[in-house]
Amino acid sequence: MLCPTRYVLAGVLSYVLLLPARATAKVTPHVHRHLAAYDTMDIFVTFTSHQAALDCVASTPSHHDHRTRVFQALRDHAIASQKAALALLHDHASTSFWISSSAVVHNASASIVAALALLADVVTIEPVSVIELDPVLSGADDNTTSKDVEWGVATVGAPAMWPLANGSGIVVGSIDTGVRHSHEALKSNWRRHRGWYDPYNRTRVPSDDTGHGTHTTGTMVGSHGIGVAPGAQWIACKGLLNGRGTSAALLECAQFMLCPTFSDGSHPDCSQGADVVNNSWGGATFHPWFEGAVAAWHKAGITPVFSIGNKGPACASAGNPGGYPNVISVGAVGSHTNDPTQLAYFSAKGPATYMDRRGVVSKLIKPVVAAPGFFIRSAKYTGNHRYGQLAGTSMAAPHVSGIVALLKSYRPTLKYDDIYELVTQTTERTSLQSEPTTWTMPHNATAPGASNCGGMPDTAWPNNRYGYGRVSVANMLRHLDAAIPVSAPLPVVALARMAPSPEASSLPIALMTYTKHVLAAWEHRLITDSVHNTSHERFHYDARRQMLRSAHLDGHCLDVIHHAAVQWGRCNDSAPMQRWLLRDDSIESVSLPGSCVDMQPPGARATLAPCEPLALTQWFRPKLSTELPPSTIFVRLTTKDRRVLARDGHDVASRRPLGTIGEVFEYDADTQSLRTGDETAALCWTAHGSLLQLTLCEAAAVTQRWTIDAAHHRIRQGESCVEVTPNRVEVHLARCQYAQPEQWVEAISVSV
Repeated sequence: MLCPTRYVLAGVLSYVLLLPARATAKVTPHVHRHLAAYDTMDIFVTFTSHQAALDCVASTPSHHDHRTRVFQALRDHAIASQKAALALLHDHASTSFWISSSAVVHNASASIVAALALLADVVTIEPVSVIELDPVLSGADDNTTSKDVEWGVATVGAPAMWPLANGSGIVVGSIDTGVRHSHEALKSNWRRHRGWYDPYNRTRVPSDDTGHGTHTTGTMVGSHGIGVAPGAQWIACKGLLNGRGTSAALLECAQFMLCPTFSDGSHPDCSQGADVVNNSWGGATFHPWFEGAVAAWHKAGITPVFSIGNKGPACASAGNPGGYPNVISVGAVGSHTNDPTQLAYFSAKGPATYMDRRGVVSKLIKPVVAAPGFFIRSAKYTGNHRYGQLAGTSMAAPHVSGIVALLKSYRPTLKYDDIYELVTQTTERTSLQSEPTTWTMPHNATAPGASNCGGMPDTAWPNNRYGYGRVSVANMLRHLDAAIPVSAPLPVVALARMAPSPEASSLPIALMTYTKHVLAAWEHRLITDSVHNTSHERFHYDARRQMLRSAHLDGHCLDVIHHAAVQWGRCNDSAPMQRWLLRDDSIESVSLPGSCVDMQPPGARATLAPCEPLALTQWFRPKLSTELPPSTIFVRLTTKDRRVLARDGHDVASRRPLGTIGEVFEYDADTQSLRTGDETAALCWTAHGSLLQLTLCEAAAVTQRWTIDAAHHRIRQGESCVEVTPNRVEVHLARCQYAQPEQWVEAISVSV
């Protein structure tokens, strides 16, 4: 029973007094209020981000042990960042999640919360989130075994791909309510070894308490005409119990998808993980609790697919995590019928609200694409030969997950940005219908139409109704070889806050990243490539019009096709999104001040993001095309405790990685120099105090010559080695002692 208001207020005040202001800010008001009224509660604790640990893992998803290295890096980070918290908790019940740098503490008291909030590695303390499935509509049931292809499978064009690839060799993951594994359409391709996990009850074989997960899995991989990729294997995790899932259970499932375990949670084997994960679930408002899991999936080469939600037809109704910028979110077509040209009335619309780690709020166009989602016939959980019709964006997302399985089966080397490109740039658009004035819903209810959501015209692509359009495997197949060559380089762009450069002119220039690679025009995409001195990498900047024109794509200028995606469009002097401000090391949208071209995460398509000075993903420099230097080696100098050496004014300091240009050094083996990534200084030492200092040294200076001793993990100059003082930022030079851990510095190559 709640205390009277005056006592609740007193409880809040006395509880808050336990904490200094900075620690109090880590704890959400909901936790403060609850613990003022009750003795304990389950809390969700977020620790320092694991992004730096992920960045230290080389980007080689095709390597056989890559996922294991991702897992080890995440686990090591979790151990380090949560060590103090676990020591404080002793044997108090808690569950740690290495995939998201977080933990759940069960029955935490106010004193435990206060103590946790004082720890430096603790970022936030909040209640454990609970996700409830959006309601779906039910249609007819039957027990007819048929091999006829269902309308959704036919609409996306999957049968055209089956002669070439049917999903064979690919593992599809389902985080849902479970699966009836004995169903005739699913029993033959369930992977029994490390193929099921139930975080609630640790059951040994798959089960389903509502049928939602059985239905979505059938649409992805089912036989008898119901599945898009019937040749793929499936594994599943019960993230939702009776239609509700906690953030804790869903994160356990996310870990299982990366490193599957036995049904009791033991013996993880990362080589058995999923290639694509379907997530037909989500919350109503933005929350970053699953972002760490998505980042880990990306690093491991797992494609995340999410339904956008059933909160339509209103604008700004997109769900979470479907609203994250680095997931493929899916809306539904087929309103009231199996008509593939009409948006489903319940399909949520954008824009989606997204807040980055710095608190900057953006509006993103969502969904990414649309797929059939109305009265989809698939496997039913009530019997091994039962089938049923359901309608929802939950039914649309597995069509796209199945398509991803087909693409990866056909070409295993495809990465996320390749798949995103294929899925979004080959869509069907011309037949899609516009928003009606009034929607007619079940039981003759009506709702007003919502057009041009977020100010984005419904006639533009992408838009906040269909995204880029309705997915089409047939179109992907026709464009696959031309659109995504296997050897195409991953895009890494750099752009930040800018103003017009006095040197800007119509002379041909190249836009160079900090690694001496260049931006290039590939079809209508903006990518990075090695220097080839071709027209692909030459551009003309018109300072008067503030337009950047491609020398390769005749009549095409750098454009923003919506509030996020950057690519090449037909030059138009009256198009505000084609106006750019160019500086020495960055580029900014004139129409969207404070928004810069960005490649985040590395390998993703070019997007607009809030400008962040010196960010690696937003840094490049205009060069005359005749001045292009050869590529050189770029490294991060990383200590044994995963700190990095970075520029700090005119000095060198050790710190936690921030992902800025000051952490990158260019090593020239000929001159043995280590220059800063922005080319303004080189690594030197001074005689006073043995302080290692950054100055603008001459290339021939003796003090500038360094040897990268990879065998001993040392950066040395003769018999002297770089040494990092423990728990301090100072970096100095000392006589090499190979048993000295403070001198352990590894030069880790920065991939592009």
